[in-house]
Amino acid sequence: MESMWDFTTDTQSKKFVEEIIDLICSRFEATPDQAIASINKTWRHMDFRGEGHIYYHESPGYWANTHWLGKDSQWWLPKHERDEFQEESVEPKNRLGDTDRR
Repeated sequence: MESMWDFTTDTQSKKFVEEIIDLICSRFEATPDQAIASINKTWRHMDFRGEGHIYYHESPGYWANTHWLGKDSQWWLPKHERDEFQEESVEPKNRLGDTDRR
């Protein structure tokens, strides 16, 4: 059976990534395929195995926001602080057809 990931997982990391997918879908009304594509684009060719992996240093919620909104969106700041750094509110960077993801 072929994996849906473009990166290597073990049982623990597979469950972790599935939590991220669920959160992306519920928070941003994305489809599972869109969430998977977003994660694959960022983590492709990574080896996500072992319980001490650095990805576990952040929560699935952190990764859901980061994968969907973008690492430069400053999503973690309150809106009034974000607005000091950027002119627009945080908008999802991974909408269908958007090919300009980092």
